[in-house]
Amino acid sequence: MSHLIYRHFMKVAMIQMLVKTSDVEGNLERACKRIKEVANRRVDVICLPETCIVGWLSKSTEHLAEPIPGRYSDIFCTLASRLRCYIVGGLVEKDGEKFYNSAILINREGKIILKHRKIIVFARRFLKVLTYEPGSKIESVDTEFGKIGLCICSDGFESWIIKSLARMSTRIIFTPCAWAISPNKDIQDPSNNAFWKSRYSQYANDNKVYIVAINSVGTITEGIWKNHLIYGGSIAYGPGGDLLVEGEVGREDLVILKIEL
Repeated sequence: MSHLIYRHFMKVAMIQMLVKTSDVEGNLERACKRIKEVANRRVDVICLPETCIVGWLSKSTEHLAEPIPGRYSDIFCTLASRLRCYIVGGLVEKDGEKFYNSAILINREGKIILKHRKIIVFARRFLKVLTYEPGSKIESVDTEFGKIGLCICSDGFESWIIKSLARMSTRIIFTPCAWAISPNKDIQDPSNNAFWKSRYSQYANDNKVYIVAINSVGTITEGIWKNHLIYGGSIAYGPGGDLLVEGEVGREDLVILKIEL
């Protein structure tokens, strides 16, 4: 893609939105409203959390999931084209009889230029819930900001995923998330996010990449993790391992980040 004119900074909007389990129309309305609002701030990339339309571990996954491309991704593609920005978002993907926890990167022309299927499927590995199939590919794509890669939440358990992206000369990794805690924990306890802060700081420093992690907020209302709290606290780290921004805990938030490339 030698025709690209590379830019020296990227303005990112991290939309830490409320995601209600199985509330497709409500989640779509919230996501689209916030995308339109934040686009007025001349951002380059708008980021949404993991499974932001269907919700993580929705019991209705088989009925609510859509292919990619499909209804949900088409809505975001239309917005990206109209607003002339990139959009990153986590979606539940239907592919035949299988379902994937996926993330997409849409360019300014409204085209999906990268799709990642979550590889480390937490629900399957640790909860023995077989809702999502694991993905098998690690890829990045060249953009006007350099190479961008995607991973999703518990993909961050494995350093080799980040290392693999870095070896592809990836500069920025976006990771939609749904970090949750048990209902008996204090949502304001700083230790809730200590694991991810330590992990991403080390990954960013070791691999000289930017890592932008976007969490949602809300209560999981179905399944084996019913009543667990998704707590926000979205974070981004620079190549030196320094924390660049952090979202509020326990409520919706909009975090703006300017990355100097």
